[in-house]
Amino acid sequence: MERTVTNEKRKYMILGIAVFFLLAFWSIPARAVTFERIPDACDYINGQEEQLAEGIDFTLEWCEAYTMDSNELLRYFQMQGGFVIGTIQVTKHEDKTVDVHLEPYYYPGVRVAYAYRSGDTSFLTSEERSLYDYCMDIANDAYLVSNTDLEREKYIHDFICDRVVYKTDGTKDSTMPVPRHKTAIGAFFDGEANCQGYTDLFYVLATMAGFEVRKQIGGNWSWTGPSDNNHIWNVIKLDGKWYEVDVTWDDQEHSDAPYIYASFNFAPGWSYGHDLGNFGVCADMGWSSDQKYFYYSELGVCASDYATLAQKVYDYKCNHPNESQVHAMYIGGQLDTAAFDNAMKDYANQFSRWVNWSYRVYTIQFDNPEQWNSFLVVTWNQFG
Repeated sequence: MERTVTNEKRKYMILGIAVFFLLAFWSIPARAVTFERIPDACDYINGQEEQLAEGIDFTLEWCEAYTMDSNELLRYFQMQGGFVIGTIQVTKHEDKTVDVHLEPYYYPGVRVAYAYRSGDTSFLTSEERSLYDYCMDIANDAYLVSNTDLEREKYIHDFICDRVVYKTDGTKDSTMPVPRHKTAIGAFFDGEANCQGYTDLFYVLATMAGFEVRKQIGGNWSWTGPSDNNHIWNVIKLDGKWYEVDVTWDDQEHSDAPYIYASFNFAPGWSYGHDLGNFGVCADMGWSSDQKYFYYSELGVCASDYATLAQKVYDYKCNHPNESQVHAMYIGGQLDTAAFDNAMKDYANQFSRWVNWSYRVYTIQFDNPEQWNSFLVVTWNQFG
């Protein structure tokens, strides 16, 4: 008697074969993302952090990681900026490869920024949810009062400088593994922060205002423990290029000149104290001298001689009659106040106007030890 396979049996046979191959495929261990150098993992780590990944896994091949212990590796990966404290599992193999598994704790600002990008706020704490709501309002205000990306970024920069006072120590919050002043929570609600808090708050506000922004760590960094010279700031993408912005250093906390813009969209090498050293770079900043979006190139005034500087300061006031202050930069040295005052008087006298001004000067050294630049905040007390 001829045996036939019914359609019903054929269906179950095909289903069984499919299940067999599916199980066989699942049993093959997934190959981790691999990198030949530790810095090469930077973009991957940043991408995982931006997704608030609970675990970050990758393999390092034939690099210095094989000679480092777990604590050294954890500190290196923490310098990418998105997380502060976490656990790490490191497995070293005879072929000199190193498997890394990170379980990070994320800054509140990073968590709130992710909630904004994903549209899911369900995982936020009550205080993070409050921060989310307030930051949304501020970001919306930035859109309303600004005509350009640069003006929108400036609004956020100035808001933080107005609201936050620099603080180097603080008490620990039982809900977070770090003191409040090192987070956007402390910066916004308490008005106190160190560089970590400033950077975390700028990160979430700039994200909500439509920018792509990251965190960058630099300074005299130690492999084995904390260093008093560590520093963290932000990088922001404008017109397809990354620029550095350091709100902490721009916040000068003087009543007559509360902040400057010396660290507003500077390129690598243009600001002293932002050395990367052995740090990984969180974004491709190109290592150029591009100053297209540096504040004093776009919104403020700058010059390398006193006559031109005085003219630009005066003309800026004429073109912006409702602004009482002008931010200016003298390129190439410490400002000679007498020479600048004389140049201001000479230029103003041409227009028979009664004018009176005062100013505060900040002189900052760039990476070149011989290069100093002076940043002025000129206040017009009378301009009639």
